[in-house]
Amino acid sequence: MKKKYNRGKSKKQMNEVLNNIKNTSAKIVFRTKKMIVTLRNERQLELFMNKFPDGVVEFK
Repeated sequence: MKKKYNRGKSKKQMNEVLNNIKNTSAKIVFRTKKMIVTLRNERQLELFMNKFPDGVVEFK
């Protein structure tokens, strides 16, 4: 019985997406005393600023 799908294509797409994420540089870095978080957009920044008001923001 032949498979209805080809696992190799989905694995290839997954690797392309992961490499794209790894190779793009984050524009916003949020730092607290115990952690460093790289953020992709200002909505994420707003969320972290509400949770950790003493954090420091660095724009690259």
